Amino acid sequence: MSRQPSEPADLVTRPILEWLASARENTKPEDIPELHKYLETLRRAELPAAQRVQMLDFLYEHAIKVVASVLPNLRDIPLPVPRKSRRDIRSAQDVLEGLSHDYLSLLASGLEPGQQDKLRAPEIAIWRAVNCLALHLMMSYLASAPAEVGIWRMLHDAHQTARRHGLADLRVPRQERTLEQLYLSCILLACCQPASFSAVELEFIAEYIKICIDAVVLSDEAPVGRGGLFWIDPQRDAPAQALARRLPPPDAVVFFVACDGAARSVKDHLEALEKGYSATQLDLPEFAETPAGHGVLRRLAMRWGDPAKRKFPRRRHSHRASLCAGLGELWRLLEMPPGKSPPVLSEWMMLNESPEGCAMMHLSGKTNHLHVGDIVAIRPEAEDDAPSPAWNIGIVRWALSENPEHIELGLQFLAPTALPAVFSVAHNGSGLEQGEALLLPRIPPLRPTEALVVPTGLLAGQPQKFTIVMGRDNVVVRELRTRGICEQTARVEVFSVEAEKRP
Repeated sequence: MSRQPSEPADLVTRPILEWLASARENTKPEDIPELHKYLETLRRAELPAAQRVQMLDFLYEHAIKVVASVLPNLRDIPLPVPRKSRRDIRSAQDVLEGLSHDYLSLLASGLEPGQQDKLRAPEIAIWRAVNCLALHLMMSYLASAPAEVGIWRMLHDAHQTARRHGLADLRVPRQERTLEQLYLSCILLACCQPASFSAVELEFIAEYIKICIDAVVLSDEAPVGRGGLFWIDPQRDAPAQALARRLPPPDAVVFFVACDGAARSVKDHLEALEKGYSATQLDLPEFAETPAGHGVLRRLAMRWGDPAKRKFPRRRHSHRASLCAGLGELWRLLEMPPGKSPPVLSEWMMLNESPEGCAMMHLSGKTNHLHVGDIVAIRPEAEDDAPSPAWNIGIVRWALSENPEHIELGLQFLAPTALPAVFSVAHNGSGLEQGEALLLPRIPPLRPTEALVVPTGLLAGQPQKFTIVMGRDNVVVRELRTRGICEQTARVEVFSVEAEKRP
């Protein structure tokens, strides 16, 4: 005979069940405050463990649907993230963190020696706890924010608990990945430097990781002859660190992650795509066969397989600089006659700089036009009566925003100057296409040829002939041919180019 719930337990569970039943067909971000309220109610209630787990499962399933309804809104969110959006994100993350904590607490009490009220499926409880933390991290990445304090430590602790009790490799009903694979997916995503990818690119990477996660190896000792090595200190609130960049502390007990297998998978898929195979034929997301998808795969192969050290030390600075972002804005800036008002500019403080790039902190001006992977121009503030320096051309490599009033950028320099141009290219069967472009000068020995910056997708990756027109008064017409890809992001592509040889 089934045990009837006590009156206090019924008073706790009935409102939760009624709300979940009414909200089931209309899941929306506005459900987050109610989820907060009922999670707090459940924590205060004195319920048997089995009933508590059941109610927690109901709230978890609804919370996952709510988070899924929030994520698409983060794809085109401006930088820094507006105050209301950040508040909504943080509220959703609080629900995820609370769910994870509740599952881990139940698991800990159920695994104590002599505990009579055991969890029916502890592997499901700990899997859901880790999944909540994985979603928590993903929301931070999509909002260009650092991970919240304590999330990585919770993730490491949950994984260690699962390994100790033989739960890490168990299959969970209705889930493709084991807890070990889910944990390594979080590690692999962090190893690719998520702050340097746009929201659409991050969504693709998360899907791609599901395909290559079996090639990632976790071990207690550094494997011999393996590349792409990272180490994890489970006692630290931090993701994995590249062994090539930083050695683990001598007194720390660390684990090693070999990502070279995932890098080889990326290279194989990229090679097949460049040979003409479709994403569908390779069982990849459709984004993989776009120019931006190719660019993401190239960066993943490098960051997982060969996480190189920084070539030059960064020198600290504290001088101001103006920034212009976006190919169209840069084109108008460089084409602008003397004396005309410049396009939209913002003011920044240079934090550090090297020959390869710099880090900057926003001071004033609009930033909602900024995107990771976009082309920018920066110009240091002129000293005293000195003439204004030239505009330095670069790409936004990463963006971090800890609060609505703060944003930092990392830039990679491409060239000390650029020339605005209009390009024309004939596509087979689709006529003539024109657009704005920037011509970058040669920089021997780093780049022995000129380069052309164009919007992503307008030029094919294979060698292609096109024409550019430059100048207002003295018009110059040049016939060029692409030689190869220098950079490829969701916003722009940079091709090395050379003069077309006449017969």
